[in-house]
Parts: sequence; structure tokens; C-alpha cells
Amino acid sequence: MAARVGGHGGCVTTSRGTTGARTRDAVITAGLDAPADARRWARWLADVLDPGRLDDAMLVLSELVTNAVLHSGLRAGAPIHLSGRVADDRVRIGVCDCGRGFDLTAVPELPQEASPGGRGLWIVNRLADRLLVDGARGRVVFEMARRDAPGAPRN
Repeated sequence: MAARVGGHGGCVTTSRGTTGARTRDAVITAGLDAPADARRWARWLADVLDPGRLDDAMLVLSELVTNAVLHSGLRAGAPIHLSGRVADDRVRIGVCDCGRGFDLTAVPELPQEASPGGRGLWIVNRLADRLLVDGARGRVVFEMARRDAPGAPRN
């Protein structure tokens, strides 16, 4: 199944993996609308995350896509790949920009109050249950527990 994401021609595909996990993938284009396009793609998360965790997931996704647009060196219109996987106990969302990459050598810390930026990865690290970073490839994956999973965070 394919559908458009936003007005920029991104394509969404859905499939069911061999373990019963549902997967969704999309390609959106780098630019000012990319975070909103990513959030439109991720509306399906409402079926598997509690409302508070859904808000967290949308914020994390927005921050990662914003970082891809601002810091990867991509030109406007370049592809940003989104992937989603729903397992029995968690949701895994990936953002890959295939840009110039980055080096994350330490856990992101909250910048000084006077600093105009630099909070994105700190926010991501605080809200996600698990964060997997492949900075060399410009790929970040985050995980959030499903609402019906044993031990899932409750709001």
C-alpha cells in the first residue's frame, strides 16, 4: 500500500514482518515542512501509544527530523527516510538522512540557559525509552514501550 506524505510526494509503505511485527516506511523531503510531514506519517502511532507517550514520540520525531534538516548538510528536497516497527512490547522509529553524519561521543546534556539551541538530542534522550545512534550514517532510532506492554510507562 502506498500513500503520499504531505504535499512533497513522500511515499509510505506498510507491511507485516515474519514475526507479526507491523512495519511502516516513508521517504519525506528535507525542507521546512519535513517535521510536519514526519508527524503526519506518524499518526498511526495513536493506535499503539498512550496519548502522553504519543505526544512524546511526536516531539522526539520532530526533533530528529529537524536535526536532519538543519545539521546533515542535505539540500532542500533531499530524501529523509523514516521507518517504524511495532512489536509486541515496543514501537521503534528510525530517522535516516544519509547526510554528512555526526559524532555523538557522550550523552547529550542540557545546554546553558543562554544558549540559543542544542536541546534537540537532550530532549530526545530524555523522552525515548531507548536511543540507538549510528552517527556515521546519519541514522537515529528511538524506542517507546507500547501502552499494553507489561511495565509500560504510564502518564
